[in-house]
Amino acid sequence: MQESVNQVTGLPRGLSVAALVLGIVGVAMSVIPWCNWAIAIPCNILAIIFGSAAGSRAKEGFYGGEAQAKAGLVCGVVGLLIIALWVVLTVAAHNLLPRAPMWEGFEEEIVPYE
Repeated sequence: MQESVNQVTGLPRGLSVAALVLGIVGVAMSVIPWCNWAIAIPCNILAIIFGSAAGSRAKEGFYGGEAQAKAGLVCGVVGLLIIALWVVLTVAAHNLLPRAPMWEGFEEEIVPYE
């Protein structure tokens, strides 16, 4: 009995490994606020895309790596949720913290040195 080219070999392929790596990097960069826009958001979005594509191919029997694809998908979603939490906390802190006038405490006259 000869196996077809598209049957499961049990080995993970590039998409599932890429989804897992991008998901881990995305979650790690999501907790650093200044890395969100440049690194974390693209990594998390690509992890979701690659994870769903690799998961559907693994379920269809094209190749293995379904667990890695699912882990990458979950990491990508968790990373985006962390970023959303950062945005909500930043907006809430900006709106809830009291605003002080710029020159508060400098009302007295400033006399230059003679």
